[in-house]
Order: sequence, then structure tokens, then C-alpha cells
Amino acid sequence: MGLLAAARSLGFAVLVGGLLAAGGPAAAAGEEESIFDGVQEHVLKNGLKLLVLEKHNAPVVTTMVWYRAGSSDETVKGRTGIAHFTEHMMFKGTRSIAKGEIDAITLKRGGANNAFTSEDATAYYFNFASDRWEIALSIEADRMRNCAFVQKEFDAEKQVVIEELRRSLDDPWGRLDMECGRRAFAGTTYEHPVLGWQKDLEAVTRADMLKYYTPRYAPNNATIVVVGDVHAPKVIALVRQLFAGMPRVNLPARPAPEAAPPAAAQRFTLEQETNTARVSVLVPTCRVGEPDDFALDILSGVLAGGKSSRLHQRLVEKDQTATFVHTTNDARRGPGVFWLQAEARPGVDPMRIEEAVWEELARLEREGVAPREIAKVVHQIIAAEAHQQEITQGLANALGQREAVAGSWHYARDYVQNVSAVTAADVARVLSRYFRPDRAVTGWSVPKPADNPGGPDEGDGGG
Repeated sequence: MGLLAAARSLGFAVLVGGLLAAGGPAAAAGEEESIFDGVQEHVLKNGLKLLVLEKHNAPVVTTMVWYRAGSSDETVKGRTGIAHFTEHMMFKGTRSIAKGEIDAITLKRGGANNAFTSEDATAYYFNFASDRWEIALSIEADRMRNCAFVQKEFDAEKQVVIEELRRSLDDPWGRLDMECGRRAFAGTTYEHPVLGWQKDLEAVTRADMLKYYTPRYAPNNATIVVVGDVHAPKVIALVRQLFAGMPRVNLPARPAPEAAPPAAAQRFTLEQETNTARVSVLVPTCRVGEPDDFALDILSGVLAGGKSSRLHQRLVEKDQTATFVHTTNDARRGPGVFWLQAEARPGVDPMRIEEAVWEELARLEREGVAPREIAKVVHQIIAAEAHQQEITQGLANALGQREAVAGSWHYARDYVQNVSAVTAADVARVLSRYFRPDRAVTGWSVPKPADNPGGPDEGDGGG
């Protein structure tokens, strides 16, 4: 899915359409709920939250730090992309750690590290063997308040993030995703891509980054998650030693982006260097954790969760107009969207796909979803959750993401129970409430005509 998938490739959101591919035998719902029963939660006096989950089945430890700061916190006009740019700079040295040393330490100790930014949060993680994991917390404590932002490194890394944006724009799905998001979230800080707009990245300064970093990279805006072969008392003691002396800061106001649903249908077409047409349909939906969120996850599975799903059967098998179809319930801290996307077979008019999608949605609303369909999706979700939670990073990610974005790690603990409770009436309700053609954003990416080497340039957006 290009940019949208890349931004969530580490499981940053519960993308049910993608999770269903995990497969494997499903465990009982009660077993999946109990996997989080051992979570220990501690909050330091400075506001830092710590979540620890002991898992002694393998000698591995994942350490994550989640900051409640993402691209939707880029409130200064003309400075989009600064959250993701800051993420890059967090690896470029602190006042006591030289450039390249974080990666060198990680490699020398046989570990792995990385980070990712979304609309609502930024996360950093380390995976180490259980006899050497403590260094991760030492690094995180240092860069939480002491990132250096050396001007020379800042200038060099700016070119790296600009090139990353260019590569995303070269991907037909990436450009289409950006333009869909710009229109669906117009007037809010969700309207710009996580990577930002190029002219904003070119203009951003070191001083701009410090103004973003200083009030947000603070203990009372962060959650540390440690999962694996550890003993909780030792983790708690080390976190207190490293972080308790950091002062609480005055956090900037953080209202959730509030997008007004489109008053009328919006549609656009991008001509791109591609041989294949692509279709994206977005409808505005709800916030993460609201009752409709779980019903939309079930609906996503019914529509595109595997080869027996409704849209796969209609578009790929019956009509043979598409090579694949994908749906995503993209719930967020502010109101989210539901994505329906398909890639056309060569020569197929994308209107055939779009019309078929709305026909299937109307049929589903008219006839209702069968209990067996819901049961199948619940089974698949349980299997996918179990698959994710087989490794420490999957567990740490589930806890941290839901704490940072949904507002509480309890969302992770209760997730299977909540989707298991979804009924056919719930699915009918969300279909009726959200899936209206007159309030949808529809984008097509089509091959550029041979006699039009320039083509429209709608997808670049602006800052």
C-alpha cells in the first residue's frame, strides 16, 4: 500500500485487513485476554509511565519509548514533517553520545534498533538478549532531554528525509495516499503526510526542531515499555535511577484534530508513470476505542479479510477487475477514516471497480452480515493477535501503541473481548452511519497518456 503501509509497517495501528494474512491456529479468546494480565504499571512523580511484562520463554528483551507526539502535533504552519525529521535526529548523537555510536553499541551487543513516526505518536525500540538489555534504557534516558542536533548533522539529515519523501511520491500508492489524506482531513493537522511536504522540509531550521523537541520529549509525555526475559523489580529500579531526576515540563496543548465530514463527495484523478490503475475510497469514521471502532475492524475483515471475503470474491474472483483489494480501519486519536483500495487489472476502467465496491456495500447493508462471517473474522483476528504476540516486540508494540494513541494499554488487554462482542446489528450500524457515497473521498491513479508527459501534479500538496 505504499506510504500508508510503510508508516504502519511495524504494527503501529491495528490494520485488520493486513493482520488477517497472519493465519495460524486461533487460540481461545480468554487465552488472548490473559496474555496482558501480568503487565505491571508504574508512574514516576515526574509523570513518566512504565509498563513491564515479564516473558521468560526466550532470552530476549524489547525496550520501547513512546512519545505522545506525531505529525498531528506539527501546529506551526509551514513546518510539516518535523516530527519524523526529529525521529531521524535522535540517532545522530547527544551531548555525551557521538554520532553513529548508538548504532555501533547496538551492533556490538548483537541487538537491533529502529524508530517510527505516525500521526499521533513516535516510538523508539531496541531488541537485545536478556543479559545486555539495560544499555537501551541508558541511551533512551540520555536522548530524551539531551539530543545534540548538531547543525552539520541536521543539514545532512534534512537531505535524507527529503529523499525519503521523494521516493514515496515516486510510488503510485504513496502519492495517491497523500492526496486522499489531504482531502479527507482538510483543515486539520492530519491533512499533511507524516513525511511532510518538501517545501516545508527545505525551510525547517534547527531552531524550529528544538521548539518541537524540547516541550514534547519529556518524561510526562512518554511511556516506557519493557517486555521479555526480565525481572520487573530490576526494571523499575533502573528506570527510577535513570529517569526520576528529570523534571516534569509544561506540555503544549494537544487538542485532537477535528475534521468536518465532507459536505459533498470529493474525487480526483492523478496521472502517473504506471501501467496500472488504482482506486482509493475513504469515508470519515470514529476515534480509536469507541464502540464503532471494533465494529469497523470486523467490517474490514468481512470485506477484505482473505480470499473468501466479499470484495475479494467480487472484484478478484467474479468480475476479475482487480488484482487485489485491501481495507483498513484507520482509527486515530481524532476521528479517523476507513480505506477501501484496489489495484485494477491492466486495461480495466477504475469506475467498474468503484461501482462494484458501492454495490457490495449496499448489498451488505441491505442483506446484513451473517453470524458465520463475523465468527470467521473474530477467529482470524484472534489468530493474528496471537501471531503478533509470539515475540516480545509485538507485545511491546501493542502495549505502547494503545497507551500512546488509544489512551490506555487496557485497549490491548480488552481488544479481543471487544471485537468478539460485535454483532450483525453493530456492523449494520456502522455501514449506515459512515458509508455514504455523498461524503466519500475517491481518488484514482491512472496511467499517464503518452501525449501528456507532464500530466496533473495534484499530489504534491503544500505546507
